[in-house]
Amino acid sequence: MATPSGEGDDRSSETYHSKWDKFAKDEEASLAAEDAALAAQSDAALGLSAAADAPRSDAEAAERAKREALKAAKQLFKDKDMAALGSKLVIADEVGASRLLTADDMAADDMGGEKHAVHIKGAKDCTYTLDALMRVAKVGRCRLNPALKALGICA
Repeated sequence: MATPSGEGDDRSSETYHSKWDKFAKDEEASLAAEDAALAAQSDAALGLSAAADAPRSDAEAAERAKREALKAAKQLFKDKDMAALGSKLVIADEVGASRLLTADDMAADDMGGEKHAVHIKGAKDCTYTLDALMRVAKVGRCRLNPALKALGICA
């Protein structure tokens, strides 16, 4: 029994405090488990459980089907866009360059297959010479040798 002077009072001991710390942790874990069980029961009653991922109505089923079709169409568009980008040789933002573009520049690379078009963007004071072995369909908005213009290559 504790005396008024505090002698024999076990509330100051480490054992006493660790007992209550353990009790508090156990109660907190018990309450968390109870809350989780109540939330799962509530979700199941409302049909919101993760296991029941089925649509709740015909309208929701139609919406999900539409969303999946849009995802597939978007992926198809991305694949087509990447294939188109992979078939272009893009030369961008060069200043004062002088280059000979050959058939080797049009060869396959890591972006896809063989290149079929040359796109020059943002070039300033540059000279690009196209090798005679390259298959060129059209060259637009540039100053060409008059002999090439006579051949109908330049638009």
